[in-house]
Amino acid sequence: MSEPAHQLRRTDSLLDNAFEGLVRDLKRRDFSPKTIRTYTWALEDLFAFLRAQGVEDLADLSRDNLERWQDQLLDRRLAANSRQSASTAVRKLLNWAADRDMVDWRLERALVSVKIKRRKKRHPIPRPDLLRIIEWAWWEPRRMSIIDLRDRALFMYLLVTALRVSEVVQVLRSDFVAPIVVQKGGDEVTGHTSPSALDLVQRYLAARKHDDSPWLWIKHGNNINAEGERLSDSGVREMCTRIALELQIAKFSPHRIRHSSASYMANKGVSAPIVATWLHHANLDTVMDYIEIDDETLLQVSETMEKLVRRPSPRPLPPASRGWRDYRR
Repeated sequence: MSEPAHQLRRTDSLLDNAFEGLVRDLKRRDFSPKTIRTYTWALEDLFAFLRAQGVEDLADLSRDNLERWQDQLLDRRLAANSRQSASTAVRKLLNWAADRDMVDWRLERALVSVKIKRRKKRHPIPRPDLLRIIEWAWWEPRRMSIIDLRDRALFMYLLVTALRVSEVVQVLRSDFVAPIVVQKGGDEVTGHTSPSALDLVQRYLAARKHDDSPWLWIKHGNNINAEGERLSDSGVREMCTRIALELQIAKFSPHRIRHSSASYMANKGVSAPIVATWLHHANLDTVMDYIEIDDETLLQVSETMEKLVRRPSPRPLPPASRGWRDYRR
């Protein structure tokens, strides 16, 4: 005789099934592949630990299991950033499982928040180098390859939009004026451009007469099989290296272009909330890590403060106000 339906053991809470269910849920929510890969690493690590403890089902998960797993991450000397990422991934799993009555929602309390040391502030591209790159982007040699056109347009597009590399490579050929891209957290945001940056993009697209790729930024070169494929993150980094070598300036990363955008806006008087909006940051503290105030702006501040404290020109002092004794009468 078969068991009643309510007594049958659930299979969706088995570790492998729960993992597949969570990944499907993350994809439905448009989490980026990079975020899903990070979560995958953390969950596989947790599940390997649980299986070694004889746990094959989330329904059997205990607070002690989670605390011991975090202890062994520490024993393995994983960096604080890695342990925090792992904790975030497992917290997402527990929330997902609790919504489906697989685990007690209070299990989440077993996960600790790891204190992260403040990262060393990354600096923008030095101003002379940045101006040299912009001048190079507008210089038109007698012969210019499709890669030359793409690199010039891509650098300026990155600088104006301040998009991350993972975001800029998502831009479609048909939607580059106000592109909608997915951030690393899964939220959709709209990028903002300028006429000059768009002019360079149009020049690049005018040279792409023989491909029908939907992507704005694609691979070019001798590899016929790769021609027309979407440009990868590593391809953007290679572009930055190529520009630095050609102009004989210090190497820079694509992310430093983003820092350069934020710093330029701040030094031109754009308020921090507006810079945060342009960069799609909800936290002003994060934006401050992007901004470097230059000496010219500090000099302007010094001149402003000088106006406040400057010695006034000689003039008669105003008459003294009546003392409190006069008001008693």
